[in-house]
Amino acid sequence: MFFLHLLDNLPHLRLSDDRLQAIIWDWANPYITEVISESWQAGKYVNEVKPEQLTPMWADWKGSLSKHFYVNKIAQLRDGQFVIPLCWVIFKRDGVFIIQDPQMEHIPASRMKYNFLDLERQFGVLKFLITMPHLVQKRANGWPAYCIPIMLWADDVSGNRSKQYNAHMNMYVANVNLPHPKLAQEYFVWFCSTSPHASSSEQFEALSEDLGAYDCQIQSEIVFQIHGHLLPADNPQQAESNSNTGANANRWCHGDNTGRTAEKCESDDGYHALFGSSTPRQPQDTISIIKEQIWTAGLGVQDAIDKIQTSTGVKDKTVLFWIQKIIEKANLMQRDQLYTSATRDQQLNDHQYKGLEREAIKVEIKKVIQQQLFEWVLTQPPKRYKQLSAESLVTCKCLRPGDHYNILLDVPGLNPHQDSLCEILHTVLLGVDKYFWHGTNKVWDKKQDTTFAIHLQSSSIDGLTLSPVPAQYLVQYKNSLIQKHFKALQQLGVFHLHDGLCNNAYFELWKVNGELRAMLWYPEIKEIDTYLLFLNDLQILLDNVLDLWGVVDPMRILTKYKLHVLGAHMKEDIQCFGPAILFSTEVFEAPSFDIATTLADMEPFKHQVSGGYIQAGDKVRNFLKNNKALQCRLGWADFSTLAAGYIKSHSIKKENPSAWANVLGQLSSIHLPHDAMVKSWVQCKFIVSRSHDICKPGSWDFFESKLQGVTILAAKEDASAKKDSTIVIIEQFNIAAGAGHLLNMPILTQTAIVKEILPMAVLFIFNAQHDCDNLKCSVTDIPVKQGRDMTSRTHTAVIHANHSWWILNMHALHNAHLIRETLPSDLWKLKYYFHNRLAEHKKFAAQAREIGQPKWLESRAKAKATHAKNQKSKKGKQADLPTIPEEVPEEGLLTKSPGLETL
Repeated sequence: MFFLHLLDNLPHLRLSDDRLQAIIWDWANPYITEVISESWQAGKYVNEVKPEQLTPMWADWKGSLSKHFYVNKIAQLRDGQFVIPLCWVIFKRDGVFIIQDPQMEHIPASRMKYNFLDLERQFGVLKFLITMPHLVQKRANGWPAYCIPIMLWADDVSGNRSKQYNAHMNMYVANVNLPHPKLAQEYFVWFCSTSPHASSSEQFEALSEDLGAYDCQIQSEIVFQIHGHLLPADNPQQAESNSNTGANANRWCHGDNTGRTAEKCESDDGYHALFGSSTPRQPQDTISIIKEQIWTAGLGVQDAIDKIQTSTGVKDKTVLFWIQKIIEKANLMQRDQLYTSATRDQQLNDHQYKGLEREAIKVEIKKVIQQQLFEWVLTQPPKRYKQLSAESLVTCKCLRPGDHYNILLDVPGLNPHQDSLCEILHTVLLGVDKYFWHGTNKVWDKKQDTTFAIHLQSSSIDGLTLSPVPAQYLVQYKNSLIQKHFKALQQLGVFHLHDGLCNNAYFELWKVNGELRAMLWYPEIKEIDTYLLFLNDLQILLDNVLDLWGVVDPMRILTKYKLHVLGAHMKEDIQCFGPAILFSTEVFEAPSFDIATTLADMEPFKHQVSGGYIQAGDKVRNFLKNNKALQCRLGWADFSTLAAGYIKSHSIKKENPSAWANVLGQLSSIHLPHDAMVKSWVQCKFIVSRSHDICKPGSWDFFESKLQGVTILAAKEDASAKKDSTIVIIEQFNIAAGAGHLLNMPILTQTAIVKEILPMAVLFIFNAQHDCDNLKCSVTDIPVKQGRDMTSRTHTAVIHANHSWWILNMHALHNAHLIRETLPSDLWKLKYYFHNRLAEHKKFAAQAREIGQPKWLESRAKAKATHAKNQKSKKGKQADLPTIPEEVPEEGLLTKSPGLETL
């Protein structure tokens, strides 16, 4: 478990608890423990996580709860064989132990009969050539033991009650073992700490140990270990977590060593390198550079530190504190030992040492000072140093994580350089999407703003899981949009960029970017073949987006760090951690009102009302389950009641039962079979598809690999309960490739086929948009509806003239994976925009040199002139100071430098 500590000079950290008590409550909460399981789908768990950080044991929870089988400890199968389990996994929903003998085997856990303790009771103390201790088993003392990977997140928010901004640094955690539908809800995010003074580096400092908890599923005390797994955050916070200089530096990438000076980046090779990743950064290399900075600081020259930081891209906030202290002390010690005749080395008072010989003496003295300051910093902070054991004091001759540099660089199982993800909220929605939205609309006038808003307002949002699009707001405040606005624009904007609103280069970028966004929002990847195809398609789209940015603006990848992160690291992060949506940080964004008190008090309240293990009555423990308003306020949604095929009818007042012909409406002319025994029918509110989508009348849905417009009808007698008396009427549309269409999306055309299907036959919902550009839909004034009433005011809107021609929205985020799994691949097959990407990148580099070279030459000249001016001013000030004689009376000098006593 994690503890939070601070340096002695950084107080005022307010904690929700001295431990992460919320993680303990996860196990005692029935809404959480029923879905906790190991996450084996992604590359980090499969290839990188060490066995000691995985679940250490297995037990038959339905049989013998007290018989625990630990990894690396001998056990016996039911057939008498002896095995040594290596790790425990869920394989095709069956518990499996992985065994090594000498090749790895998979053995069902149900075959396990006797554990290590059982064998000792049978045969006495077992002796082996190799020891097989398991520290967790000893510390668990008979309780079940688990390992929990957590997601660490920090960000700055306002902590004031008033509107005035008052920055607080907040830290939150989430249990990575929870599935995405849970992690996407605020209810499952745990507040940890906040402070207006302590940075995220101090708040991340922590220790890991076993803690007790209660598992409400097996009704037993348990112990578990916490392990840091990944570090999603915005880009400035990721730079701090990685001890990186950030986006404005030459070595700007926290994941690799990409980047050079502007001159080198504009070369052909340097420009092409920005489109991919280079040598990965490693924590041990960063720690070595940090040590070099502290050692160099002992010379007392800030410029030397700046050069190291510029050339390496390593800048640690904790180290900066000590560097400042060391430089101050170094300057004082050098003044006393080099320049003050009364206290300096006697050799410097001897005038026979001159020139190079005298300078060599000074260099040796500086080296001694440098060594003394390095040894001094090892004893800091004093309170922490005194807490070290006697053995540690003898062996501790190096810098300590947390005390001297970023604690995250030395956390077992965590590599901040590779585990700080390319996060889709800040890198994609608030990064790349924001760039091309601004590039598109910056040339619009008022008339073009109005044209785009009118057409955007006419978009269908059914099947997009979006709230109504505020089109007029988006164009009125187009430079102040947030993530939900960019989500709407990237799914709908491309359909309305006609009538001269966008040039061809930006339009192509909109198309490719929309396809990439849909793929990045995949919630799951089912089969390995599909996964490999997905990675290939993802790489094509990433390359196309970056290449088209080169067409639009060849300087953009040189100035916008997020483009490099997207193209170089998004695919790697998905391979390592799973679909990108799993580590989105939208749910972590915190409110700015009384943060520490409100959020800390909310955790026990959530636990109590959700039926967690407490001493309380059933009414208190079931309060959350039966209170929809409270669920909404706590950020929790229960989808368990929405079973596939579920029918929701209207209220009795709105049912309006009618005869079969009347309830069909415009479809009454089509002969459809029905139950003649049922005399009265009603139209239902919605139906739940197999993918648990809510499908309303008029929705677009897939049914048996074909596309349908859905109308839902049900018999009057208990329509929601009797599925056999429920009828779904569908109107079939044909689908064809849209290769000749400007948007390259599948085209839907109306047929005269109307069918009756069962509710369970509806697969999933999707979004379709009217082809207003080709069908030349008219624009006219229509009355404004206020509530349920029509007013005398009017507004301009698009009137769809022809409803037989639609476009399947391939930029939609919702069910994007299901659409591509269902459609034939020839309807959406991807290809590279440029066949010879290297040749195109050389052209972009040449254009970048034409634009950028005059700028950095001018900048370099200005910097040189400023430096010369500062040097001249410095010399002038020194000339005005009174001259200090070489020999000064002893009483007129400080005999000891302030602070020297601490050395």
